[in-house]
Amino acid sequence: RLDYVGINEFSMGGNVWVFPMQQVGDGTRVKRAIQNINFGDMPDFTPPIQMAYDALMKTDAGQKHVIVISDGDPSPPPASLLAKYRQSKITISTVGVFPHSGAQTSNMQYMSKDGTGGNHYEINTQAALAKIPQIFIKEAQTIRRSLIWEGPPFTPTLVGAASEAMRGITRVPQVSGYVVAAERDGLALVTIKGKEGDPIMAQWQHGLGKVVTYTSDATTRWNASWVQWEDFKAFWEQHIRWAMRPAGSANVRVTSETQGDQTLVTLEALDSMGERLNFANFKGRLAAPDGTGADVELRQVAPGRYQAKVPTASAGSYVMSLRYVAPDPQVKGGVMEGTVQAAISRPFADEYRTLQDNASVLEQVAKATGGRVLDLNQPGAADLWLREGVKFPVTTKPIWLILAIAGLTMFLADVGIRRVRIDIPAIWRATLGLFAGSKSRGNEQLGSLKSARELAKKRISAREMTSADREAAKAQAAAEAAMAKVKFEATPDQLKKPAAPIAMGGADAKPESTQSRAVQDPMKQAQAKPGEGMGRLLQAKKKAREGMDDNP
Repeated sequence: RLDYVGINEFSMGGNVWVFPMQQVGDGTRVKRAIQNINFGDMPDFTPPIQMAYDALMKTDAGQKHVIVISDGDPSPPPASLLAKYRQSKITISTVGVFPHSGAQTSNMQYMSKDGTGGNHYEINTQAALAKIPQIFIKEAQTIRRSLIWEGPPFTPTLVGAASEAMRGITRVPQVSGYVVAAERDGLALVTIKGKEGDPIMAQWQHGLGKVVTYTSDATTRWNASWVQWEDFKAFWEQHIRWAMRPAGSANVRVTSETQGDQTLVTLEALDSMGERLNFANFKGRLAAPDGTGADVELRQVAPGRYQAKVPTASAGSYVMSLRYVAPDPQVKGGVMEGTVQAAISRPFADEYRTLQDNASVLEQVAKATGGRVLDLNQPGAADLWLREGVKFPVTTKPIWLILAIAGLTMFLADVGIRRVRIDIPAIWRATLGLFAGSKSRGNEQLGSLKSARELAKKRISAREMTSADREAAKAQAAAEAAMAKVKFEATPDQLKKPAAPIAMGGADAKPESTQSRAVQDPMKQAQAKPGEGMGRLLQAKKKAREGMDDNP
């Protein structure tokens, strides 16, 4: 927005300003003026070059530049005019659009490269016409202001919020020059500004330190009126005191001890009476060499002694700032306060102390491994792929044994596949048999479980029987056992006695004489009626004999 721009062209009325030299602003009016340009056939470069020079000399711009677009037909400006451009440090860049010959190109280069130190661009195709906007952008970006501004004296502007370093300063004398700088990002405070809003004086805090920058001169070259200024001494004294390290406490001593990647900080403190200071609260911050920080809090390990371990892995200088509060009845308010500053220096590794190479060790390594030492002064002479002296690895183990074993293994596998008959149905039946066997074993286990269950039921029912029932059960069991041992055979005396009438048919039957009954074969009768009479006796006898055979 603060840049200046002006556009002139050649029309029927001669060279006129399409857009007079003024600040760019938001660029809306500049775009409108460019769209309304009516190009004409300019006969001479001198009028527009002179108009541009006069307009630029009236502006207070830090850097001045002219861009000319033409086919090169107009007559070149005089050398005296280009000398004025060089003297005023104004450059000219030219863009030749479809020049007719080399003479036109020479005229354009005479104004730019040869005359004022600018650039020359040439457009010879329709596709290259689209590059003209890019050329303007490039020229605008490459234009740089001079890093030193010198001119008529002016009074700088005081800006920014109230600062301790600027306390009581309401105005400053004039300056006639300064080093051009830009505002710093972050929490930097600009207190004095110069031409075009350039910062002349600024201050900020970096870690635990403070920075003050003044881009002008503190003596008579650019600040001749500053030396006689009544507030000159107070101005610089306040800024120096603001940037100085705050004073520490005289009754506190800090020591540090390196322990690997950490440093043990030990602090010994005394109170106002010279006695060991106890129950103090030490807190602060450690600034690392890379700009990072870490909180630090010390704990009391002995009377008047406090310690903390801080990370110091990187080499460099660490700055620690602490603030403490402790009870002390000897001071006003009963509370003792103060600040402590300390620095921790971690040196670089020992290998960095050697500032020369160790060529002898490199030569020994090359000799031990069969390599070469190359000359860095003649890198092209080194044949990196030279095989001379290189020993290739050779194996001493014969390979025929491995191949023989592999071949024998494949042969046996082939014979096995061809000769061995695999009966898949038999394998299937065997598999089913395994599952069937497991099923039968499961059935047997189930039968055993059922038998155990019945036996348990009997035992439970036996426990529930009364004493009389148990006695009757025992008597019945004894009678059944005695009956089983009886032998159904007639003694010799019984055989001599005549047969007595036998009542057949139960309790209501009457005895009958054996003579009155028809004589029948006892075995046949037993077979005819196995469930009655003699058949039952024969069955009982047979059963008794079987019991005797079982019990020898």
